Amino acid sequence: MTQRSIGDLTVALVLSAVIVYALYVLRHAWLLFYVAIVLAIMFDPPTRLVGSIHIGRWRPGRGLSVAIVAVLVLAAVVLIVLLIVPPIAGDAAHLEREWPTLSRGAIEWVHQHLPFGDTVTGETVKRWARQVTGGSPVLTIGTSLIDILTTLLIAVYLLVDGRGVFDWTLSLLPSGYRSAARHGFSNGARRMQRWVSGQGLLMLTHGGSAFLTFWILGLPYFAAVAVFAALINVIPFLGPILTLMVAGLIAAIEAPGKLAGVVVFYLVYHNIESAILQPRIMSHAVGVTGVTVVMALVVGYEIAGLVGMVISVPTAVLIAELQQNRVSESPGTRHRSVAG
Repeated sequence: MTQRSIGDLTVALVLSAVIVYALYVLRHAWLLFYVAIVLAIMFDPPTRLVGSIHIGRWRPGRGLSVAIVAVLVLAAVVLIVLLIVPPIAGDAAHLEREWPTLSRGAIEWVHQHLPFGDTVTGETVKRWARQVTGGSPVLTIGTSLIDILTTLLIAVYLLVDGRGVFDWTLSLLPSGYRSAARHGFSNGARRMQRWVSGQGLLMLTHGGSAFLTFWILGLPYFAAVAVFAALINVIPFLGPILTLMVAGLIAAIEAPGKLAGVVVFYLVYHNIESAILQPRIMSHAVGVTGVTVVMALVVGYEIAGLVGMVISVPTAVLIAELQQNRVSESPGTRHRSVAG
């Protein structure tokens, strides 16, 4: 190697080290920005829908459309808080008061009815709970108001001028890669939107049916269990099983006669979701495999806690689309396509 080559290599290594170090130091800011990007992608379809409305010759601009969507989302959040939070808060307060008795009864029931149940103790349950709710090994978004407002502000800005930001970002790439990158990211964004909307519909269906069923059964803490059922349904196959375990354990301890109703609900809903809802909804959502979803949730939690779990699956969908686009754009594929 010549002296000039060694110098160029040294400069490249130093610049690479500086960039990696800067990315590591600013990882919290990058996470905020990435969450804002995901939010902007998710709310782009309703923003475009509002923008397509016209009264005579008048049509709302992009900024006004974003403002209308923001007001509608805020109103929906307030309505949900007013309708759902009070019963959940009541259930949580009751559960907190009854937790010592409930936990002892649960452990005794596990000891009597489950194999190897003797290994489950109060300390093991507490240790497991700390592991589940503990902090992430990487600095992540906190619950501070500044982080939330910053993320929302960036998301609103991207909704208003996302096309300009996207075009500017693509301009940083070599000209030969811009077309493929534009195609891949555009398709990936649409695929993310379809997956989130389809999964959201499944979560709403599972949570709503669980709320109605457990309310009719008179199951204790039915509102909190229904919310748990809706959220945990993001995990394919395992979500309904975990709902059955939680609701069944509460029924077995507090209302043993209602355990059969919980089991029947699980069997009926699981078969309906597998045979009807999942194929019809997720076939249009272009989802990813169940194993990929579980892996994405685990990796997302390890990297960024609960926030990482929220954005992990849409990120996996985007990566899958980019990989598919890369394969379709490979020289061999293009050659076969031209030859065909």
